[in-house]
Amino acid sequence: MKRRTFLKTSLSLAAIAGLNPSLFAETGVPLPLEAVDFDAGSDAQTIVIYLMGGMGDIIGNMTNFDQIVDENLSQIAYPMDKFTKTADGFWREAGGEYIQSMLDEGNLTVFRTCEQTDVLKAHKLNQVRFMHGNDQGYESGIVTTLMHVLGRFNAVPEDAFMTNVSFVDSNFELLTDNAVSSGLPSHLKPVSFGLSVKNPFARKAGLLYQDDDLLDRLSFEMNARAGNNAKIGRMFSSREDLEAFMENLASSSLPSGIDYTIGGTYDKFNFGKQLEVAMRILVENPDTKVVSMTTESWDDHSNAIAQHTDRGYHLFRAVHMAMEHAKALGNENINIVLFGDFGRNLNINSAYGWDHGNNQCVYFIGGKKHFNHRGIVGETVLDETMLSMGRIYTTPAPGSYKFEPYAIASTLYKLYGVKNPEVLTGGRKAIGDELDVPFLKG
Repeated sequence: MKRRTFLKTSLSLAAIAGLNPSLFAETGVPLPLEAVDFDAGSDAQTIVIYLMGGMGDIIGNMTNFDQIVDENLSQIAYPMDKFTKTADGFWREAGGEYIQSMLDEGNLTVFRTCEQTDVLKAHKLNQVRFMHGNDQGYESGIVTTLMHVLGRFNAVPEDAFMTNVSFVDSNFELLTDNAVSSGLPSHLKPVSFGLSVKNPFARKAGLLYQDDDLLDRLSFEMNARAGNNAKIGRMFSSREDLEAFMENLASSSLPSGIDYTIGGTYDKFNFGKQLEVAMRILVENPDTKVVSMTTESWDDHSNAIAQHTDRGYHLFRAVHMAMEHAKALGNENINIVLFGDFGRNLNINSAYGWDHGNNQCVYFIGGKKHFNHRGIVGETVLDETMLSMGRIYTTPAPGSYKFEPYAIASTLYKLYGVKNPEVLTGGRKAIGDELDVPFLKG
């Protein structure tokens, strides 16, 4: 991406989160932080991508597709020219070739059996409880809970820079902060980016007279006269730090030797541009622990095949580019996790859409330093009890490994040093703890 374009479209810092809403409202059920057993901190860096609306699990699992076709189970027949399986059963046209490539390189684990036991399929309900990582009433997003833990155990120094980065709205459920009365300290609050972002401490252009050095000196002098308010002082310093950091990011080049076939960047669409910025931040700034992102909605009740094909292709192409970026620089601590509301009902309805399902695929990509990648975990069958009702749901096969979505939160907490993450998730342990070789190393 050209420097000017990079600055204009993706590197304008929108805002550092302001005062925490929990300071002005009663908290919900308080997080049991006092019960957390914490080990040494981790150098892991994670991009959490929430698949808003519920992505069809067929993208990551076509193992039951032949049965659907052979037995004419769908209300409307599947167009066979639009569905090709890769060697390991990914939907090639919807990004499956990139998933297969990451699998072949030993850089991915796809869990095909993430199923919620109560089978409720309401968007808002699932978004809240799955992005909060619990069903205990703790009104705290996964990322915010992690930041509270890191803060409680002083795992992040107060001078850390952009520890918590987001490309989502401050009200996004991953960032909810309503379960600890004190709220997050400033160095752990989210720093929000977007496509038309601006440095929050940048001075407005067009002033009659503007001398940045003089204004900086006056700012610090006035703060000194007011008693050297530490928060204000950090904000003045942050303006300079962020400006310098952004300029450095904008002038840096992507690693050579990678096939950037679309305009010299990850992808031409907004998500790809945002993911590129996220990766640039992570490789340039080891202080950044987590980046929160989301995608366009996958709630395709009509025209699902075309929509999923296009969206899936560009999503996994960009994710593959991100992993190539990390690999070229030797960053094996950077990982990406993808999950969402639920999977889809694979019956093609009268509007050529897919309605809500339950079982979903969860993707952990990269991070070889911290993960024992297992390739594909979990086997599915079709839920025979629902077929007569026009509902084609995948469900874990008898005896297959499976977990509820809350376990995703436990996995992330454990990745960053929480030894007993189940105390924060209503008893759910980290994914893969029960496997012959645990998914998480160490």
